[in-house]
Amino acid sequence: RSEIDIGERLALITTTKQVRRAMLHVASAGEPQRYFENGGDQPGMKHKPMREILAAARGERLEGVFQSGTMASGSQIAIPWVALRGTKDGPCLWINGQVHGPEINGIFAALDFVNALDPGKLSGSIVVTATANPLALDARTKSTPQDEGDLDQSFPGNANGLATDRLAHTLFEQVRGCANVVINMHTMGHMFDSAPYAVYKVHPNGKVTE
Repeated sequence: RSEIDIGERLALITTTKQVRRAMLHVASAGEPQRYFENGGDQPGMKHKPMREILAAARGERLEGVFQSGTMASGSQIAIPWVALRGTKDGPCLWINGQVHGPEINGIFAALDFVNALDPGKLSGSIVVTATANPLALDARTKSTPQDEGDLDQSFPGNANGLATDRLAHTLFEQVRGCANVVINMHTMGHMFDSAPYAVYKVHPNGKVTE
């Protein structure tokens, strides 16, 4: 396996489209792995609930986008996703790689993880939304530049709200009723250093207590 230095990886990325193209260059030195390059080309997968998409598949890798709205220019605002559906039934793990624009590390970590798995040997499903806020990613800002909203503080969102609210609503509605476990990845700001750590929240009426 020939790894590309993280600095070279970041140099490849300036827009969401270039993120998609860059993903083709950070896999092994052999055959390139496709991440979500063709996600938007799969008919019928832009609006279906993820639980229905997974239920109709078996032993497959799937890619697509969740449409959230459009810009004034008419260009779409969408959350790209990659999903693995195993050959056997089981729980669904959902990994979100990024909610804030500068959080690049989680994108690569989530995609590297899912690309190392074989759906033919998997029980259950894994869904990866590498970026939940493509608008902040393009701008490299913590908040969505169009409305200054913080996606992390906007769930469950609002289908009729501003851009951040709509992104939150789109992702929340897809996760709800589909995922058994959700991992939301964050990256410390570039001016800081931090040891890896995890935070989990216990729902007062949940079945899991720790």
